[in-house]
Amino acid sequence: MLKVQRAAPLAVASIVLAAGLVSCAYAGYDEPVRPSAQSMADTEPFIEEMLAEDLGYHSPIRVDQARESSCLDPIHDHDMNRVTEVRTFASGRFPDSAAAGEAMNTMENYVKSKGWTLVMEDSSADYQSFVYEMGDLSFSAQYEYAEPSTGSPYHDVGFDVRTGCRKQAKDHGMVRSKYDPDYGVTSEYYDYEAEEEDPANATQRRLATPYGEEVKFRH
Repeated sequence: MLKVQRAAPLAVASIVLAAGLVSCAYAGYDEPVRPSAQSMADTEPFIEEMLAEDLGYHSPIRVDQARESSCLDPIHDHDMNRVTEVRTFASGRFPDSAAAGEAMNTMENYVKSKGWTLVMEDSSADYQSFVYEMGDLSFSAQYEYAEPSTGSPYHDVGFDVRTGCRKQAKDHGMVRSKYDPDYGVTSEYYDYEAEEEDPANATQRRLATPYGEEVKFRH
C-alpha cells in the first residue's frame, strides 16, 4: 500500500510531462485560418481555368498532387494529421524556352487578374520564379532549364498553390481534391470510401493524368 501511494505522484508527473511534450511538438505552428476543405476548394480554379483553358487541352502540364498532406516526419512523428498543409502542384516539360516562358506568363497574368499580391520574384538566364499571396494561400511558379550530362536538355515549368503548415486537432481528417491522381485510392489518411462514392468526372481525370499517359478510370 505504501509503494502504491509513493509511486502515484511519479505516475501523475509522468503523464503531465508527456502531455507537455506532445503540446510543445506542435507549438511552433499556427492555427488554421479556416477549414482545410475550404482552402482545398480554392486551389481547384487554378486547375480548372489555367490547365483546361488558359494553357489549353494539350498542355504538357499535368497535376502531380492536389491534397492536404502532413508536414511531419513519418519516422519520428506518429500523428501525421496533427500538422498539415493544403497543396496543389502541377508540372510539365516544354520543348523550348519560348514555350516554357509563355506558360510562365500565362500563370502570372492569371494570378494578377485575380488580385493576388506579388511578394517575390527571381530570374536568371536559366531560371525564373515568382510568388504571389492571397489570404491563406500562396501561388508560386518556376521555370528551369538544364543540360544533364546524359540525355537531352529540358525546360521544366511547375506551379504550386498551397497554405502554410497548420496544427490540427488530434481527430483531424485530411482531404484530397478530385483532381489528385490518387483520389479514391485506398489510404489510411483519407476517407477513400467517401471518395469512391463521389468519383471524379472525365475532365478531372484527364487533367490529373500525367502527360503522355493513357487515362485510366478507377471508378
